[in-house]
Amino acid sequence: MIMHRADLAAERAGLRGQTYGMGNFHCAPGEAVLVEFEVPSCHHFGVALANEYWECIGFAARQSSLNRSQSVIDGDGFFRGVIAHEDPGVPNWLDPAGLERGTLTVRFLDAEHTPDVRLERVGAGDLLAWLPADTARITPEARQAALLRRRRAVYRRYRR
Repeated sequence: MIMHRADLAAERAGLRGQTYGMGNFHCAPGEAVLVEFEVPSCHHFGVALANEYWECIGFAARQSSLNRSQSVIDGDGFFRGVIAHEDPGVPNWLDPAGLERGTLTVRFLDAEHTPDVRLERVGAGDLLAWLPADTARITPEARQAALLRRRRAVYRRYRR
């Protein structure tokens, strides 16, 4: 993943303090892509999936993006998101909406440093072996409740 550093953005209007990482993902059925970075001290971060033309995946109905308040950070200070076609039962699931290939953006606002973002493609059945033993789990009912909160929040924001 290529990272755009905040210290170089100060000379560009509107980008001061923003660090972006942009790249591609490939996730076939039966696979998962682990998105991992140490969370720096920052005002905000976000991870978002899009199609190959950088068009957003329907974030009102799908958990195709996560921000700091929507994410669960592991005990070691790392964000670990999972791109997978089937819900793996972890809070930081990123739903690619059936796309096997797409784009990924990671953004930080006023981060103390630029973290390394790592992507690792694994078999979906091997995913839990790649995650820390204390990774949080989520039930199907809790996932449905989270998606309902997401939908309501998007509708409140854009209801004009």
